[in-house]
Amino acid sequence: MIGVTVEIDDKDIVRQYSVKGHGGFDDVGRDIVCSAVSVLSLTSCLSIRDVVGENIEIEDDVDFFYRVGYYKSEDCDLLRGISLFLLNGLIEINKKYREYIDLKIVRS
Repeated sequence: MIGVTVEIDDKDIVRQYSVKGHGGFDDVGRDIVCSAVSVLSLTSCLSIRDVVGENIEIEDDVDFFYRVGYYKSEDCDLLRGISLFLLNGLIEINKKYREYIDLKIVRS
């Protein structure tokens, strides 16, 4: 099972995101649940990095992890849009493949 934890701040912006495990829907390399989560994870990370620059911490020693540091108030709408994109995708995957993904959304 894939464990996904998303921490969102009071402005509905992702502040921390982590993914651990394998979906188990199919073999590694053929698992559509893992593929979908991977695409959302990487796209959101790269998009947020493009907005906040060096104020993002990405760790390679876990399956997937990033933490967003400081961001400018003028970037809130863009970051909120990226966060909504990520959350909507994860929520839909969770609805359809609940036995393969454990999604936790935490408000900070």
